[in-house]
Amino acid sequence: MNLALLLLAAQPVSSPASGALVVIGGGAIGPEIASKLVALAGGPSAPWVVIPTAGDRETYDAKSVEGGFLSKAGVADITVLHTRDRKIADTEEFVAPLKRARGVFFPGGRQWRLVDSYLGTRTQREIEAVLARGGVVGGTSAGATILGSYLVRGAREGNTIMMAPGYEQGFGWLSPVAIDQHLLARKRENDLVPVLAKHPELLGIGIDESTAIVVAKGQFEVIGPGKVAVYEAGKSYYFLSSGDKFDLARRAPISAQAQAAARTVPPIPKYEVKRAKSKIAVDGKLDDAAWQGAAAVEFLFPWEFQKGSKQKTTARVLWDDDFLYVGYDCEDADIVAHFDKRDDPTYRDDAVEIFINPNPANPYYYGLEMNAKAILYDYLAGPSLHLNHTDFAGVQLATHLRGTLNQTGDKDSGWSLELAIPWSNFWDMQKKIPPPPGAVWTVNLNRWDGVEPNRRLSMWSDSGTPNPTPHNNARFGQLVFVKD
Repeated sequence: MNLALLLLAAQPVSSPASGALVVIGGGAIGPEIASKLVALAGGPSAPWVVIPTAGDRETYDAKSVEGGFLSKAGVADITVLHTRDRKIADTEEFVAPLKRARGVFFPGGRQWRLVDSYLGTRTQREIEAVLARGGVVGGTSAGATILGSYLVRGAREGNTIMMAPGYEQGFGWLSPVAIDQHLLARKRENDLVPVLAKHPELLGIGIDESTAIVVAKGQFEVIGPGKVAVYEAGKSYYFLSSGDKFDLARRAPISAQAQAAARTVPPIPKYEVKRAKSKIAVDGKLDDAAWQGAAAVEFLFPWEFQKGSKQKTTARVLWDDDFLYVGYDCEDADIVAHFDKRDDPTYRDDAVEIFINPNPANPYYYGLEMNAKAILYDYLAGPSLHLNHTDFAGVQLATHLRGTLNQTGDKDSGWSLELAIPWSNFWDMQKKIPPPPGAVWTVNLNRWDGVEPNRRLSMWSDSGTPNPTPHNNARFGQLVFVKD
């Protein structure tokens, strides 16, 4: 490749200055992608416009064009906008719904139909105004490809033709970019290579089914279970996975270290631990009335470069004269736990943890790590993370599984865990037990989820470390004990 072409291939990729694009590779649109679209539009009450013109029907209604994913995500304000006539697409009356929209979505079909109806019309300009107002524009399959500047598979004759004169221009909200879809599901991973050879200025992006890139602020992030391939002229293509980020200006992935360094660490949280108003039976179900009086905290996902799914975890804490109680509820599509003996390394399974320091002036803290089989690994952690063997006495521990254990062929919904720790276990570090009202202990609540390499750590208080670890007692949250 000569110097001029090298310079072309190195030019930064432009993306919307405000708002966001959600570019989906076709297939089923899962809850992670749907919820991201809805959130970027401003929530379920935001108005949406769906443009199904890539399809082959003459008329559409809301239920038939968006696969129900917006409705299932709670969106009620959906307007269908469709015409085959460019003159109509250029009228003020036709574009009126776009003037109030916060989200626009293009379902799949054939790209050329979108070109014929909307390219260069008032409709396109009003969609760009949605982005300028901070809204979101999404598309799947053909509706994804049209969002780039170079249109692949635009031929009227069929979607196997990658470059079709007369149908090579997309809306250009990512430029210079060619977007392909159904990447691995339809064995298309090599189809963009000749396109880039002929048009070396392009960045090629191939997206697999049920997977998306979320474009905002000059970068994109991959979400969903599949892969995204990145293509540049004269280079081998490579794949990105969920959580990976890409700098469009630099045309380069953002390293895990850079992502960690750039993230903002939130303030250390506080939690008021109330006295249980009724008896708690430790059976793992969290259905005792006492738990209704305890606020639930939702865990954070501090490290975006981790590959595992972001499955929600909440925790609650209570106390009475005999015990400190902790309850966890974990969404989990595949519950995995193999260790079954006390002090086995349960953190390698699907597991939750509490790190607790009853005397914040002391550099030591207790660690209790419990897997989905209700097996406990406990220790005393010291400076430099030296772990000292300890055995908490009288601990009550139980789990309740909403699914099956270690059966990857089915789909689970989650599991919960209940823990009761007798106060006497803290005597060596804190003599005032139970803690008097106003006493402050420091803790962190964590969860290890999934199987390597798709494993993720979430926690109540962000540990503030560049790489995933829960062991930073300087960033533990505060438990403030109260009577009521």
